[in-house]
Amino acid sequence: MMGKILLVFAVWVLVALAFTGPVAAVPNERGEDAGIGQTQAGSLTTFLNKTLYGDVVVAEAGGHTFSDFTWNIAVNLPDGGVTVQDAYLYLSFFGLDDGERSVTFDGNPLDDPWDAQIGTAGTWLTARYDVTNLVSGVDAIYPVDVNVESGSSGVYGAALIVIHEHPGGLVGAPKIRVIINDGCMWVVGTDGTTSFQNVSTENVFEAKLTTIVQAGEGGAPFNDDELYFNNLWLATDPFNGTEGSLWDVDEFGVTDKLQNGTNTVKFHSVTDGYIVDVAMLTYTYAWWPAPVGGTITPVNKLALLVPWIILAVLIAIGATSVAVYWRRR
Repeated sequence: MMGKILLVFAVWVLVALAFTGPVAAVPNERGEDAGIGQTQAGSLTTFLNKTLYGDVVVAEAGGHTFSDFTWNIAVNLPDGGVTVQDAYLYLSFFGLDDGERSVTFDGNPLDDPWDAQIGTAGTWLTARYDVTNLVSGVDAIYPVDVNVESGSSGVYGAALIVIHEHPGGLVGAPKIRVIINDGCMWVVGTDGTTSFQNVSTENVFEAKLTTIVQAGEGGAPFNDDELYFNNLWLATDPFNGTEGSLWDVDEFGVTDKLQNGTNTVKFHSVTDGYIVDVAMLTYTYAWWPAPVGGTITPVNKLALLVPWIILAVLIAIGATSVAVYWRRR
């Protein structure tokens, strides 16, 4: 009798775990190959496109200045630490020439921003630095020093994009696709657009658009800028310099506007001229399939637990044998 009780209890617990607890699984790959491209002047193009079991953190500090300045960028990551896959620092400049500014990140000298430029629009310039090896997997504050060496250039702000794996032990977590379009796109009078290709909405439960913009202003008459996603309105006057003088880093939910295939962002402005440095699309989706018209159910979790169920059965049989042995004695 005791052996039967143990057998039923073991199987019941493992079946319950199969439908309530997260476990590791083979990902449902959808052909989202990582790729790195090169931006072009006056526009945004896809720089990075990758999928991982992880998440993205965007941290920033800004405010237009013509002098030496230090911004302290606070990065908050999950407890216990994570593995950083990619980290990119963006800086936005006005009137910059070769050798006029020096940059350090957490005390580490970086290249001349003139050499790190990924695009220009008139006298504006965007620089990108790969600082993956300089970003740890725990909470930290990273000072960014932008100093004047000569000339009279201005700098608007600094933004740090950190792409990291999920913490160790967090298994069965959802996947995220990250597409970064960057460059230096001037928007005024004529709309500016950028697109994300080969998007799939299968099992997606959250999608976000993150923008990094310099030189936007708020208040009349500069409050006529608008943002659209797939020709659907997202925001009015979003780039108004609220994260610092003439500096904006914003996040917009686009889950209900995401579509299969190509997704296009339109930046509109008549009088509030601004420069877009980055448009990043991230969307998170489950690794298990959802039935058509139904609720997502982790049906393949049970299959992954088959070896454990067999082990539980063997343990229960052993317990039954021991119980029978002691009863006969």
